Amino acid sequence: MNDMLPMHRYLFTLFAIVFASNLYGRIVNGYERRLLNNQEVLSRLKFLLEHDKHLSASERHTINSEIREVIDYLSLYQSTEELINQLRTISPSIYNRCNSIVDKKGRPTDIYIKIIHREKAKVALMAASFLYQQSNDVDMSASEYGECTASIEIWISDNALLHLAHELGQVNYIIPNLASYNTFYKNTYSQNSRLSYVGHSRHDQSGKLAEIFEKEFIEGRKQYIRLYDEKPKSLLAMINPLQRSLRNFHDSSFQLVRSKQVTYNSPPKK
Repeated sequence: MNDMLPMHRYLFTLFAIVFASNLYGRIVNGYERRLLNNQEVLSRLKFLLEHDKHLSASERHTINSEIREVIDYLSLYQSTEELINQLRTISPSIYNRCNSIVDKKGRPTDIYIKIIHREKAKVALMAASFLYQQSNDVDMSASEYGECTASIEIWISDNALLHLAHELGQVNYIIPNLASYNTFYKNTYSQNSRLSYVGHSRHDQSGKLAEIFEKEFIEGRKQYIRLYDEKPKSLLAMINPLQRSLRNFHDSSFQLVRSKQVTYNSPPKK
């Protein structure tokens, strides 16, 4: 399977992350790799705009455009972090299962997740998973993030978390069964042009696991609402305030973006 399956900062910290990734697969924010670079770019651009009095109107316009692009990147990073943390809170079993996944040969496989704008989607689906088979190892999955990885992209929507649970179900089946699933995929979907059908044949075990993950997430969400008497905050309700905060950024804004954990209260003990 050489084609994509359209289915859906510090030194100590850096070494810790590399070491941990050798022990088990992780759920990873797909924007993480370029986070520090974008933070530094935003800081430089803001400083230049505020302190260089010799900038022309055209130069200021260009800098403001670049600032908007970086702000969008940082808000997408933080929104993705929020989504991952909500998944961990609402469906810890799904999160833990996918945060420690290995392939058929026991190799840890990282799952990279991104919240994206609809117009930036690779395929015309609200959620999609991407992984392909290495030519020299039929059991090793890879994606744009490298060997032993898979990636998931989710459109910005109020149902993003449900879509994420669905996609995690599919990759959770495919990664440890990549070679056999590749054969099934070619025999089942190679002649079908409907993207929405791919992964959802009645004989597709990845689709069946996706449905199980969806149901588990829905039950977890119901329990969350019963415990807290409120619904989890929607992605659409989070992203716009994040962008406004970054436009008017100061030191505390950077703390927000750098935060690797969003604190949710633990469910009250019964």
